[in-house]
Amino acid sequence: MTDYEDGLYSWVPRAVVALAERIPGTRHISVMDYGKFAEKGEEYLKEFMPGEWFEDQKRNASVGFQKEQKAAQDLIQKNLLEQKVRFTKEDFESLLDKHLLIALVNGKKLAQLEGNVGHFVVVYGQDEENFIIHDPGLPAREAWKAQKDLFLHAFQGELILVPKGDVPIGVEVSRNDPCLCGSGKKYKKCHGK
Repeated sequence: MTDYEDGLYSWVPRAVVALAERIPGTRHISVMDYGKFAEKGEEYLKEFMPGEWFEDQKRNASVGFQKEQKAAQDLIQKNLLEQKVRFTKEDFESLLDKHLLIALVNGKKLAQLEGNVGHFVVVYGQDEENFIIHDPGLPAREAWKAQKDLFLHAFQGELILVPKGDVPIGVEVSRNDPCLCGSGKKYKKCHGK
C-alpha cells in the first residue's frame, strides 16, 4: 500500500492514493507544497526542510527522490491534496466530527522526550482537553489521551483524513489475491483465514 522498501522511508502521498482507492473521500492536507516538490524535487526539499531533516530524508529515499516525486504527482493528479499554511486546534476539533485523522507527529515530543522521530498516530476522538489517539507503537498505546496543545506542538504538518462511518470499501479480494496488508502472502494464508 505504501510501496515500502527495506531501508527507505514511506512517504505519505503513496499511502493516501492507495487509501483513497479503497475508501472514497480520503484526502491529504499538508503544510508541504507537494506541487513544488513534484516539479522541483530535491531542490524544493532543500528549501523547505531544515538541513538535518533533508539529509535524513535523502539518505532514506529513492535516488534523486524520483519515486517520491512520482507519488506526489499521482496525489495531485487525483486531486487528493489540500495545502494548508498552519493547523489550529479548532481545525483538528472540527475535522474529527467526520474523519479519522492519521497524523505525522514527532513521537519524542508527543511522549515529552528530547529528540526527533517521525511517527504516525491515529486521532479518533476528543474530550474537552485531549485528543484520543491510537499509537501503533512501539510500544502500542490504545486510547491514549494527549493534551491538545502538546499534540499540536508535536504535529509535523502531514494529515490524512479518512471518512468515518459506513464507508463502502471499493476492493473485492479473492482468496488467491495478495493480502491487502502488504505482506506479500495470499489473502487466504494471511488475513483471509
